[in-house]
Amino acid sequence: MKCSCEGHAHECLQRVPIFKHLSLAEQQSISEITFEKTYKKGEMIYQAGDEFHHLMVLSQGKIKLSRISFNGKEQIMRVVEAG
Repeated sequence: MKCSCEGHAHECLQRVPIFKHLSLAEQQSISEITFEKTYKKGEMIYQAGDEFHHLMVLSQGKIKLSRISFNGKEQIMRVVEAG
């Protein structure tokens, strides 16, 4: 899937509350180091203990944050929606 913001990522950044207050130059600087990654439904993005060195912005869909409890059952902590 191609990014709907390809070529004008700074416009997509303006839709995200934490980036709205930035100047156009600041948004463009950030857009130069951004990339899109698409995940399939149910695909694990990362798990506890993984090193993660990126800021992730969800542009569409939902992410389920969960963990495995001591009895081996999935415990849903939160569901995050785009934005």
